[in-house]
Amino acid sequence: AFYDYLTDDGAVKFYNTKKFYSNFFYFTNGSKDNNLQSVSILHTQNIKPFWNFAIDYHLFASDGIYANQKSKFSSFIFSSVFEKPKYVARMIVKNQQFKTGENGGIISKDDIGPSLAPVNVPVYLTAAANKLRNFDVNLIQDIPLWQKSDSLSETKLSVSHSFVYDNQKHFYTDVPNGFY
Repeated sequence: AFYDYLTDDGAVKFYNTKKFYSNFFYFTNGSKDNNLQSVSILHTQNIKPFWNFAIDYHLFASDGIYANQKSKFSSFIFSSVFEKPKYVARMIVKNQQFKTGENGGIISKDDIGPSLAPVNVPVYLTAAANKLRNFDVNLIQDIPLWQKSDSLSETKLSVSHSFVYDNQKHFYTDVPNGFY
């Protein structure tokens, strides 16, 4: 269920800016006890005219409506591109984490009503949690050997090297309670 939310390497953007660019976004919704928060930060700038880096951070957090529904997703992506006519390198470093509470569902639908706040409705699981951490590094180097371009096609011969490190951990924890 988590993998659709993870950013794959093909979706990471590389930039080339004359001046630095930053974009900050914050959103909150709901009351103090039951809210959704979202923070996004993007910053990119060129170190040299042919070398750029970018930092892209996202945080989504929600307390949920019922007990043990708290969830948090954070994504930190660092990307850099070094581009000269005879050498191109692209690097991506990603650290993405999910933490979600798993409540197992409401024990009795009769408990739902105006007399009991949703957070106090009894649920099957009170200590179950899912945690996923995805950390990876991707470095791609490309050395063009021969290149011919015209208006209809591009012919290219190059030597490429790719280094990928991927470390993914998924934990489910719970206190034994006879539910399973």
